[in-house]
Amino acid sequence: LKAIQSAASVLDYEIIRYRHQASGRDYLIVVERQDRKKSRYWGTYVLLLGRSNDYVVQIPRPLYEIRTFEFGIHLFQRLDASFLMIGGAHPTANTNRRSDLILPANKQNMFNLFQQVVLREAGAKPMFIAQCRGFGLRPQTEYPDADVVMAFHSGINTIQQVGSLGENLIANLKNEGHSFRFVDGSPSLMGYEVGGLPQSEYLEQTINKRFALLWLSPLARKTYRQQPENRIQNKQFEALNIPTRQIDMVSYIAKNPSPRKDSVPNALLKRIKRYIETQDIVELDRIQHMLPEGRFKRLIDMNTKQAYLLVSNQSGQPLVLANLAPKQPRTLDVA
Repeated sequence: LKAIQSAASVLDYEIIRYRHQASGRDYLIVVERQDRKKSRYWGTYVLLLGRSNDYVVQIPRPLYEIRTFEFGIHLFQRLDASFLMIGGAHPTANTNRRSDLILPANKQNMFNLFQQVVLREAGAKPMFIAQCRGFGLRPQTEYPDADVVMAFHSGINTIQQVGSLGENLIANLKNEGHSFRFVDGSPSLMGYEVGGLPQSEYLEQTINKRFALLWLSPLARKTYRQQPENRIQNKQFEALNIPTRQIDMVSYIAKNPSPRKDSVPNALLKRIKRYIETQDIVELDRIQHMLPEGRFKRLIDMNTKQAYLLVSNQSGQPLVLANLAPKQPRTLDVA
């Protein structure tokens, strides 16, 4: 590790070893040194130590394509991917667009160098590069009828062609509740092809490597919004004096028993579902008035930054735990 740290310091980078407390997984984070007077914004790179799967997750425009950062982090964790690459600058930070990592003219940068080294060192071992992007509304064409649109550098567009890593990725997206389709030449998907993307061109020098763009729709990206940023929701809970706590949600669920289905009044469940659908403060106020003081609060998961409604009984044991921004709208009993 000292040798790696020494090599990184030549480029004004440093190596941070990080342990995720909830999962116990260890990571190496390659990041620009914090004591630099002027940052270069060359990006941040994460390596999962120990058991991992042969994926490289890329987020080239985290500041420009909103919520692709959160989606990419989530995908990295869900896949147990070996590598995560995060661009460091807004694509229009420079007037000459030299900071835009996806332009063919900008091939020489740390982002592309990191990918090339990873793929070269992998040799003939199969690897899958998933680049996370975001698409928006285009008035001149139809809106893609899917949450996630996938485009391969090789042009393949059937599930039978994507290989085992691709099949696992697609299954993961579907398990998340996302509708999915390939870029197949249809009018609504024109312009979403890989084309001359710099990150895809290096694959010509590799063996058994696949590269795909994952285009995420605005509605799908919205589900990855970090709830502490939801100012309207924050103000609603503050106005009604409903307390908010940050916790490790996985540990919380593991430590608390699952309630009986008949222990939760149907009227209460209906109100909670109504609030999740409408985000109406009037509904939130009605829920609060259905419960004794101290039995109702908002929880923020410190890992995912997702917000939950918690209803507890007189002993403080949870009765209802409901995600306030679920990908598949429903109220969840504690499991």
